[in-house]
Amino acid sequence: LFMDDSGNTKAGYIKMLGQNNAFVHMTFNCGENSPCQDIKLRQAIAYCIDAAACAYKVYGNVGQVCNAPTNPNLSDSGLDFGSDDYFTFNIDKAKQLVEESSYNGETLKMLVLPKSTISPSVVLIQSYCLQIGVKIEPLEYDMAQFRKVRVEKTGTEYDIELLGATSADDTVYVSVKELDNRAYGNGLGRHFVDDPELQELYEKSGDASTTSPEIIQQLLDRITENVYIYGMYYCPSLFFGSDKIVSGTVIAFDDAIYPSFIVNNG
Repeated sequence: LFMDDSGNTKAGYIKMLGQNNAFVHMTFNCGENSPCQDIKLRQAIAYCIDAAACAYKVYGNVGQVCNAPTNPNLSDSGLDFGSDDYFTFNIDKAKQLVEESSYNGETLKMLVLPKSTISPSVVLIQSYCLQIGVKIEPLEYDMAQFRKVRVEKTGTEYDIELLGATSADDTVYVSVKELDNRAYGNGLGRHFVDDPELQELYEKSGDASTTSPEIIQQLLDRITENVYIYGMYYCPSLFFGSDKIVSGTVIAFDDAIYPSFIVNNG
């Protein structure tokens, strides 16, 4: 409504960017009942997906690529958050990792959160994975069925979750909550693996007395090393209004995000 096909704001309007804690990502079932238990297969999938193309497919030229397992604009991330070489798109490397893995042509079931910021990426993900010989079957349900399937405890219903996490709380701790082994009644979290070091770092990151940028980075490093979550893309919040607005800012207040504007009434 407010932008042309080139991404420019139409006459009479102004566009501003603000913080957004949402991000689209994959959570892998690393348990014994899934082919994704092989870390090389998980790495291969992360390397074979062009996250920038997925971001553009959904958000156009305002889409951004994650450089870590989560959105890089979170309040507890620290100054050295993320990495420029975070699973950089590399088909050749992905093919090599598949060859080195135990993958044997199984069809991987991918549970898809039914949201418009996620669904358009499904076809792209399938296509990228086929280039390295990995077959993906999307499980696309309505929200009621998705919620029912998602919390099953056995780790047999799906191999990958394609999710778009968001929360009123803009912290790393909340953004990776599916890894919490206390949250889903299976003692393992949605990655279906018992990882005491991960759990310790997760709990420390959520405790005001123990969290720090260093703890947050250790948590993210642990997630990345094991490819429990693969962060894909996100988009800043977009604020549109009359071109009478001359400036704006985003103010954090009680864990919520509110825009504030200066208006020229002249």
